[in-house]
Amino acid sequence: MSFFSYGRHACMQYSRKCQDHLDVTTDPATMRFNHALDLHSLVQHVTGATHHAGHCLDVLITRREPCVRSISVDAPMLSDHPCIVGRLDLLIPQDRSTVRRERRCWRQFDFDCFYADLCQSEMVCDPSAALSVTELLDRYDTTFRSLLDVHAPVKICVRAARTAPWYDDDCRSEKKQTRRLEKLYRRTKTADDKMLWNRQFARQRYLFQQKLKDYWSTMVDSCQNDPKALWSKLRAHMSLPLPQNPSHFSADDFAAFFMSKVAIYGLQLLALHHL
Repeated sequence: MSFFSYGRHACMQYSRKCQDHLDVTTDPATMRFNHALDLHSLVQHVTGATHHAGHCLDVLITRREPCVRSISVDAPMLSDHPCIVGRLDLLIPQDRSTVRRERRCWRQFDFDCFYADLCQSEMVCDPSAALSVTELLDRYDTTFRSLLDVHAPVKICVRAARTAPWYDDDCRSEKKQTRRLEKLYRRTKTADDKMLWNRQFARQRYLFQQKLKDYWSTMVDSCQNDPKALWSKLRAHMSLPLPQNPSHFSADDFAAFFMSKVAIYGLQLLALHHL
């Protein structure tokens, strides 16, 4: 059995020798086999005889998604069974959703310059005792926001949404260290910094692979006595993303709909009360 994983999605390929004659569609064993495939949204791609004595005994099974380009059944050489060669299209579309966040550039924040500008601001140079508490708070908020926009401006950060369930804080910390060493090497261009970056990248790759392995091992072990739960979890991680149909109704549309519905019920109750 072969399993190919790319991000959140995967391609599963299962190839083996069967004892049933799958070309005999009326055979009870073949009917049970095909029913099991349909139950789990799987497809068997090999057709025709795969044995020198006839009948289809070898199978190539994948999910329903079109990932098999072509299948060829070569002539038997060392065995009485042919060699089945399948070309799989592993370019499974991935979720490219991003998250946009606003952040201030605190790295370039200069406290001395900020303090100097604050001392020259209207809030400090012209304190007015005649202002109310609300006006003083508004002036405080306006002054500090305007100064922060100068000394620590807001920028938009676009990051890819995390879809791997095994990606945790350890992976995030390791990747942060890898990026730091990469920036250091690209700035210095020295052999020592390049070696440190390569070593860190190797550690990061090993950690990611170990996290992925531990995650799947734990998930399979937790469902070893419940095949239905195991298949449900596998399908959630291996299936392609469903097309999202954005709603054309805004929050105001929903509010107006429910308000009108409440008003109609109110009129109906009032009519029943006068009967």
